[in-house]
Order: sequence, then structure tokens, then C-alpha cells
Amino acid sequence: MPATPAATTRFLTSAVVFVALVSAVLMPRTPADAQAWTPPAYQRTIGGPGHAGVYAWGAATAPDGTIVIGDYWNYVVRRYATDGTLLQTMSSRGKGPGQTSAPHGVATDPVDGSIYIADMNHPERRIVKLAADGSFIRDIPPYVAGVTVPYPYVTHITTGPDGDLYAVSSHNVPYLFAAVLVFSKDGVFKRAITGVGSEPGQFGLLRGIAVDAASNTYVADTSKGLIQVFDASGAFVRTIGARGDGPGKFRGDMRGLAIDRVNGWIYANDAEASQIEKFSLTGEHLATFGSEGSGPGQFRDGGRELTVGLDGNVYAPDFGGYRVLVFRPDGTFLRSLPDPVPPPPPGGFNQAMGVAVNDSTGAVYVADTYNQRIQQFTAAGAFARQWGFRGSTGGYALNYPRGVTVDQATGRVWVANSRQGNVKAYSATGTFLRSFGRWGTETGQYQLARDLVVRGNRIYHADSNNLRIVATDLTGKVIWTRPCGTTFIPGQGPGLLKGCTGVGVDDAGRVYAAAVTENALYVFSPSGTLLRKSMTGVRAPYDVVVHRDRVYVTEHTANRVAVYSLSLARLGSFGATGTAHGQFQGPAAIDVDATGRLYVMDSRNERVEVFG
Repeated sequence: MPATPAATTRFLTSAVVFVALVSAVLMPRTPADAQAWTPPAYQRTIGGPGHAGVYAWGAATAPDGTIVIGDYWNYVVRRYATDGTLLQTMSSRGKGPGQTSAPHGVATDPVDGSIYIADMNHPERRIVKLAADGSFIRDIPPYVAGVTVPYPYVTHITTGPDGDLYAVSSHNVPYLFAAVLVFSKDGVFKRAITGVGSEPGQFGLLRGIAVDAASNTYVADTSKGLIQVFDASGAFVRTIGARGDGPGKFRGDMRGLAIDRVNGWIYANDAEASQIEKFSLTGEHLATFGSEGSGPGQFRDGGRELTVGLDGNVYAPDFGGYRVLVFRPDGTFLRSLPDPVPPPPPGGFNQAMGVAVNDSTGAVYVADTYNQRIQQFTAAGAFARQWGFRGSTGGYALNYPRGVTVDQATGRVWVANSRQGNVKAYSATGTFLRSFGRWGTETGQYQLARDLVVRGNRIYHADSNNLRIVATDLTGKVIWTRPCGTTFIPGQGPGLLKGCTGVGVDDAGRVYAAAVTENALYVFSPSGTLLRKSMTGVRAPYDVVVHRDRVYVTEHTANRVAVYSLSLARLGSFGATGTAHGQFQGPAAIDVDATGRLYVMDSRNERVEVFG
């Protein structure tokens, strides 16, 4: 029998009263709430900026034969001679004209050498057009009403022989949509190839595009494990390759295509297998080359885009290896560029997001997110060691680690390996011990978990994109799961950050969570009962840590640390926007040692700021 409106009202009223009573009983209201609070003093800085020489992602060949590379996490585009000499650096990080929020695919005009950059991380997800000398020409908005639904997600681009710009707009989170978009060199939308489905000529997840001399379009359909071919009018022609292992097959995660228009060959990047497959344009398999590893001709977690130089060689960005690999057409490895390859320096950070302290030894651990590694420092802040590399398999393979915590009872270091969906445990000196979890939405799976904390025999996870807090035992067995956060930033709509991004525990076992998109703090009992949800003045809370009767919260966009009592009465804050000591740009993780000393991961300033 359906509930009546009156019954529903009585139920909701009772639930509110119950939560209020539980909060009154279990949430402390101590005299400490009214005690004066004094901001901590800055003590020292750990680390600093430390980027690789190139994070190679996009690739294109200019009309003069130089090679243009999208340098993903240095936020620039670089031009190299074919021998690896750096000739030019263009663009910079930002949202202004000619700047990027991270260059994905790149393409070049076959006549005038102008450069297109797929700036997918920009709020408008634009394509930036530069002149060959790097000066800004225009932005090309890839949103096309009724085609790029619900929003454009352009990562791979190329140009045709007539100078038209071709782009794939495709993503599978949160929706599966896909289209090939064609624009004139002036940025005017001309046509599209659309259609999502399982039939030939319909799209799955697209991650690569190339155009031959006759303006036929080749698309890497990674979800189907093959290449789809369309003629100049957009009509389906055929497929090339198939999913699987072996010659001419794709294991998965296809990431780029390139065509040799002189010889009629197509090269396809199978990133999951760390191999390049070579075909004729009619689909005959010709060669396979490349492998997983860090040696000559090997890829760290697969390559990204591809380009064929005017010399006929294949240039393949090795994103995880901080280099571009160069192969002859038969697959013989020639060289890397740049040479030598400059990796990230020890002790330096690139958008590091996590920090944790060992109370017994004073060792400080940093999740150096964009450098795909964990770094350890002494109590005095000196670099001690590092471990990890960009990869998908093996104990030391990391994929954007964002959370790190120390089990104070054992000294073990636990890492939220956020883009892989798993959790990894290491000894205090970095020896791999075990892992659990995988990518997904089901029990025991994680999506972009950004933080974790160990207390006793439990781990509490901020499973951000799944909008939940998860409590597990040390083997990964789920004890309880509770909703936390939303996908929407108040007044702005959907954002890249989602759900609850930080988690902390007080001495009584209560669990505190920071909901960055809601401007809210959650408090749960040790058994997972929601005790309180507060939205009193906190702005974009990213992480939370509790020490005795104080709750410290990083406010990610306000560039400060807020301080609360255990009952979430706001006591004050410290910090401001800037680069001076005691100032922040995008503070992320926060931890506290046994003495009350605070460690703040100042992510955009690429350092740890210590206060006490």
C-alpha cells in the first residue's frame, strides 16, 4: 500500500529528529569550542617544483619536417628537429588566449604550418589555433548543438590534405557518446560523422584519428578494438584489425593513429600492449613493433599519439617514459628525443596531491601525482628515496596516485592509486607488499579515490567519483559504505572534482569527510551512521585531518586551512593566495604528526608547507 503524504512527512520528521538526537549524544560539545585559537607558525618547506623535460602526448609533423609535440604536464607545445634538438617552445599554462590547461592532441596545417591544440581540460574544452611561430590565432569551440552531447570531449585531432581540421569527441564517463567533427581551418563547423552502437560504422569509445591523401577518415575505436574507415562523404567503408592478441590485433586502449600518405601505410598505437601495429590502407597487416618497459624502443604504459615524419620515420610519444620514440618504417628503433631524456628530479613535485607523516620516525611521504611516484623525505625534509612509475601492472606501477597514508602501528605506507582504482601497500622503505581493489562502481571497486586513512585494522577511503566513503579492513573487505558528496559545484554545475575528496578520523573513531563539491563536511560514527553534515562557511573543502580537539580542513579554492572544533564550530583559518611561505595555491592533502605539527600539500606551488 503506498505511503500517504502525511505518513511520508511523519517519517521524514522522525528521521531528522533521530539524526539530531544522535548528533547531540555522540558529537561532543566541549568547552574547547569556545577556547581561543592561535594560528600556527610557518616552519619549513619540503620539496619544490620538479618536472620531467617533456610529458609527450600529442604528435604532429610540420610542413618543414620538424616534429611538434604536446607536452602534457608542462602545459606547452614543443618543436623538435628530427635529431631531437629542441627548436621552439609555445604556449603556457592558463586559460587566456594561446594558453592551455593541458595540451592533449596536436595537429599542423599542411600548408602554412599553423598548430592546433586540443585543450580538453579547459572549461570550454576548446581547440586552440596558433601560427607556426606560436602566436595566437583563435579558439575553435568544439561544441556542436545536437552532436557533441552532453558536452565535447576532444582529445585527438588531425588535419586533412586540404587543411580541414578533424577531431574525435568521445568519452565514456559518465556517458558514452562519440562523433567525428570536421572544421574548416577558420574554425567553421562543416560536417560530422555520428552514431553510437555495435554495428559497423557505429562508434564506441574513440581515441585516435587520421586522414589519408584521398580524405578518407580512419578512427581508432578502442572499445571495439579496431579501426573504422569512412570515405570523404562520411560513409562507412570497412574495418581494420580486431580485438585480441597477435599480429594485427589490439589488446585494448588504442591511443593514436598516423598515416604515411606517400606509401599508403597506417600505424595504430595499442597502448595496453605497448605496441604499434602497421597496416596497408586496405587492412593488410604489415608489422608489429614496440614492447612494455623503459629500454630502447619500449613504452612505459603504452604510447599516445603518432606521427609520420617527412623522413618516413614514426614518432611515438612515450608519455610515461618522458620521451618520444623514433622508429624506421619497418619498426627498427632509431633513437629517443630529447636525448638524453630528462626525468623528474628527485625531491621535486608535479601537481603532488597527497602527504603523510610517520609519527615514530618523522618520515614524510608525498604522492607525487603527475610524476607517478611516491617520494620519501627525512624528518628534516631531505630527500630519502622514491618508488613507482607510470604503469598498469606490477606492484610499483602507478596511475595518478593521489592519496597516501601511514599505518602508525606498522609504518606501512598505503597509496590510493586513483586512476587504476586500486589500493597499494608498501613497507616504510618502499617495498611492495600487497594491493586490492580495481576500477569500477561495485563493492570493492573505486573510481578516482583521492584519499585514505588507516586507523587500527580499518582503512577509510574517500571514493570520490563514486560519491561515497568506504570503510574496509586491511585486506580490502568492505565493512560499510555511505554516500558522500555530489557531482555539482554550487552555482557552477558539474566539475572535475566530485564527491568527497578527503577523510580523517578522530580519537573516538568518528570519521570526518570533506565534500569539495558541496562545500560541506560530513561526520560518521565508527559504524557509518551519519552524525552531522555541516555547510557553515567552508569553501571547497578538499582534505581533513583531526588532532585531539581540532579539525583542520584544506579549502582548495580559497587557498587556506580552516580550523574547527570537534563539533564543527569554526574557530578560524590561516593562509592566503600566493607563493610566499604560509600562502597557498590549491592546497590539497593535509596531515598532522603526534606533536600537532601540520603538513599541507600546496599542490599548485608544488611543495609541502609545514606549520607548528
